[in-house]
Amino acid sequence: MSLTDYTSYRLSVKEYIFYGILGMSVILVISYLFYHSLIPAALFLPLSYLYFKQVSRRLYSKRCNKLCRQFKDSLVSLSASLEAGCSIENAVWEAYLEISVLYSRNSYMAGELISIYNQLQLSIPVEEAFSNLAARTDVDDILTFCEILKISKRTDGNLVSIIRSTASTIEEKFEIRREISTNINGKKFEQLIMSVMPILIIIYIKLTSPDFFNPLYGNIAGIAFVTICLLVYGFSIYLSLKIIKIEV
Repeated sequence: MSLTDYTSYRLSVKEYIFYGILGMSVILVISYLFYHSLIPAALFLPLSYLYFKQVSRRLYSKRCNKLCRQFKDSLVSLSASLEAGCSIENAVWEAYLEISVLYSRNSYMAGELISIYNQLQLSIPVEEAFSNLAARTDVDDILTFCEILKISKRTDGNLVSIIRSTASTIEEKFEIRREISTNINGKKFEQLIMSVMPILIIIYIKLTSPDFFNPLYGNIAGIAFVTICLLVYGFSIYLSLKIIKIEV
């Protein structure tokens, strides 16, 4: 089984096509609204690298969040099985079955748990099996857990207690994220409205007064003014996204 490298994110062909069409549509609309021509859209093409890099970064972040949540649920299942007297191998297998039901057999942790189970069947130490996962991820909670697990095994620590406390810590982080998200959802909606409002106003004016923006088209002064407005508009959106982005 080919396991995922979670340290980076590569867009699939379908994702390139989908986000490419989405990005090009936005560029064409902006080009027409601000310059009354589709030709300037070609000047935005060099920015496609930054666009796809940002898309990749956002999808990478979403994948890490999914992996972390599935990892937390896996630890909860492991802890319950170990407390019930199961061996570590059986506990991992039970966790795999539970994760397969919760998230499907194609989920990230379902594949990882099968890999860990197979390694344990080959008498590979549990801390090494989890370290193989940690080596392919940038998720802090997973890296921290694996480091604690290594130290615990060297000092004969309580495996059940470590797994339970780690799952509890991750759950607390998710609760904090949920509370923050709930509190700023209104602000995010306001930010979205404020971001699209200038475009909607321009569209409205073009529909009701088609000649209103004509003095800005076809001359250097008008193009320079529109370009400055577009840069300010883009920077304001970037700044507003930075303000409402809160990491835990």
